[in-house]
Amino acid sequence: MCIALLYETVENFVQRRAPFRTEHLALAQSDIGKGGFSWPGSLSRRMRRC
Repeated sequence: MCIALLYETVENFVQRRAPFRTEHLALAQSDIGKGGFSWPGSLSRRMRRC
């Protein structure tokens, strides 16, 4: 199964996410260790929204 995460940012996005970043990265690293996560990067073309 593949999932694409699409989101729009808000003003001060980087500053507002800072308090959650360490925990989110730790959760992602944990999933990587279990083989359940990948870092594919940006899509090369715009996707159609369903």
